[in-house]
Amino acid sequence: MIRRVLRSLVRCQAGSAAIEAAFALPVLFITVFGTIEFGRLALVQSSINYAVAETARCAVIRPDVCGTSDQAAAYAADRIRVAQVPAAAFTLTSEVCGKKVSAQVQHQLILYRLFDDPTLTAEFCRE
Repeated sequence: MIRRVLRSLVRCQAGSAAIEAAFALPVLFITVFGTIEFGRLALVQSSINYAVAETARCAVIRPDVCGTSDQAAAYAADRIRVAQVPAAAFTLTSEVCGKKVSAQVQHQLILYRLFDDPTLTAEFCRE
């Protein structure tokens, strides 16, 4: 009797698609959103690099526009279009290499419960 019930359970395929989906969908979900998140992260990092380089260039070429630290921070924050980065994330210092602009930004992930938010950094020095 028990063998017959066990055999019928082994042969029964009702609900197998639901079980397969329960295993496959979380992996697919994390893969798709991970790819999107990696693309967003690369885009924001590239934008920060661009803003820092342009601000260092502006600090050397046009000190009337980007000469002080506050002016440079506002200029850099204005150069980033893909994310809202506060001006406080940017610093301007005078170094041996010339005017150095640095940025440190905490990037918020879509999948914030699965991973910690990364800190994006960039720096550029120009004479």
